[in-house]
Amino acid sequence: MGYNYVWPLGATGARKYYSIDRHDFPSAASSAPKNGAMPSFIPGRSDSPGEFRSPSNQRIEVEQLQRFTQVYDYVCGDFMWTGVDYLGEARWPSKASRSGVIDTCGFAKDGFYFYQSLWTKSPVLHLSPHWNWAGSEGQIIPVICFTNCDTVELFLNGKSLGVQGYMFPEMGIGGKVLQLPRRELELCQTTGDLHLAWYVPYQPGTLAGRRTKDGQTVMTVEQSTNRALRQRCAAYRRPCADQYASGTI
Repeated sequence: MGYNYVWPLGATGARKYYSIDRHDFPSAASSAPKNGAMPSFIPGRSDSPGEFRSPSNQRIEVEQLQRFTQVYDYVCGDFMWTGVDYLGEARWPSKASRSGVIDTCGFAKDGFYFYQSLWTKSPVLHLSPHWNWAGSEGQIIPVICFTNCDTVELFLNGKSLGVQGYMFPEMGIGGKVLQLPRRELELCQTTGDLHLAWYVPYQPGTLAGRRTKDGQTVMTVEQSTNRALRQRCAAYRRPCADQYASGTI
């Protein structure tokens, strides 16, 4: 059983359909309606990939539906629009939709790592945004992390900015009443969201995330301040005499 174009009602509307149809058709599995994919995170940017909703609202809706999908086993999945960017459904001067988690050249965007952190057992640790913000020294830059780790510690130029960890899914009690698992007591759990976040006053240098699993550091990623040495653009063919007959890139 599936749905289409429920997204104007938001995550709440989708969950309402799930529960009603679960009651009326208990033997049927439900799949999610068509939903926007997790957008990339660009500080200060207010337009969404699909240009219909703000990216912050879309990120919240995506996470809400993913939590619901993971908790309730009668929801078999989420129809994500879209996996890959595509030509069309764009507003001038763009020629392609930016709604995918992979761009038209095949490069993964931030949203790709969000889904990867949920769906794979291989280590995932992704920091966003980049760390080139010349002229913004001292301004607060939100740093977003997608990971499937126990905890992540963030460093800026070797100085720790603190440890963050998920509280989702909740582990529950052990064999005895009110006896929490040891792992529940030992881990740093700071959020029920599906991403981790730090709010960092910008300064040039190296931003590093250190991922721990079962108490061991298993992965480290870095974002460093870099300066472009040279940029060069060239047409891959000569411009046409009739600019409307054929385009030139």
